[in-house]
Amino acid sequence: MNTQRLPAFLDAFTELMEHSGEEGHIIAEGGALLRALVADDDWLPPAFAQSSCDGYREYLLFADPDSCFVVVSFVWQSGQSTPIHDHTGAIVKSGVRSILSGGVLLICCHLNSISELHTGDDLGQVVKPA
Repeated sequence: MNTQRLPAFLDAFTELMEHSGEEGHIIAEGGALLRALVADDDWLPPAFAQSSCDGYREYLLFADPDSCFVVVSFVWQSGQSTPIHDHTGAIVKSGVRSILSGGVLLICCHLNSISELHTGDDLGQVVKPA
């Protein structure tokens, strides 16, 4: 296991957050950092990749002390889903995300109508389960 990949990512992302106030720049550069991190799956401790037959698992890997960002691992078993939900009132305004292995089908709904179905295999898009 490569124990230096996550700390290096956190250092670089913290540096980015401290020196860039432009949201678009943070998302673009943060996305590049995240793509580099998830290019290999040798950095996530097995304890933070454990699934549960009761539903998805969520592991907080890092919470910035200044509440600027968090890094979270979500783990689903094949065929699991979450109920329809929203993030109204969430502190998170925007962010970057990626999939380390497997995939997810994401359906974004607005006011009881399906507005987008994202598929693909790049950062910021979502992939169907393999």
